[in-house]
Amino acid sequence: TWDCVDLDGGFLSVDWKLEHVPREHGCGDPDAGGVYPCGYKLASKCPRSRLLVPSGFDCRELDVVYCLTRPKSHTGRVVPLVPELVEVLRRVRAVDPAGGVDGLVFHRVGGAPLNMSGVDKAFRVLCRDAGVADADRRVVHETRHSVVTLLFALGVDSGLVQEIVGHSSAAMSEHYRHAGLGERCAAMNRLEDGLGLRRLLPSADGEE
Repeated sequence: TWDCVDLDGGFLSVDWKLEHVPREHGCGDPDAGGVYPCGYKLASKCPRSRLLVPSGFDCRELDVVYCLTRPKSHTGRVVPLVPELVEVLRRVRAVDPAGGVDGLVFHRVGGAPLNMSGVDKAFRVLCRDAGVADADRRVVHETRHSVVTLLFALGVDSGLVQEIVGHSSAAMSEHYRHAGLGERCAAMNRLEDGLGLRRLLPSADGEE
């Protein structure tokens, strides 16, 4: 969501994750055929449905399917962004300043959350266009592995890589070092330079 993105600072904070949270009917008990007083079997169709979550569960309801919930770990973890991505986000915000439901940065037409299967399908199209091997089997999560591999190839310190991507384990925690935000952003700038990303994005006035 836009409240987690700092375009001037060039980073975002990991405060929420998109999740499908189950619902339950709020209209009463079903009849012998499994139909509830609202006339539907599915809880998501019930006008009085409620989230099936424990008391005190921290979430932001987006629609009848998706919620924003707290990540299992690293809430508030800061992720630096390459400058070209910051520029892309500035342009997104310029044409869509309010965002989608609850300020979503990326969303479907009308503001609803993106369906992750749809995101993966769109990602595979991009992979095919870019000539990536086995494009039809790729998923978005693989980009994390790509970033790690590229940062190591560019000589970025292993502890700094772990800080950037948010990897953690009890076995490795003693080897972690807490790099400052400026150092992490500088490392991501090296990734941008190494890939030549500045050549890919047209200028705001349309010039290459």
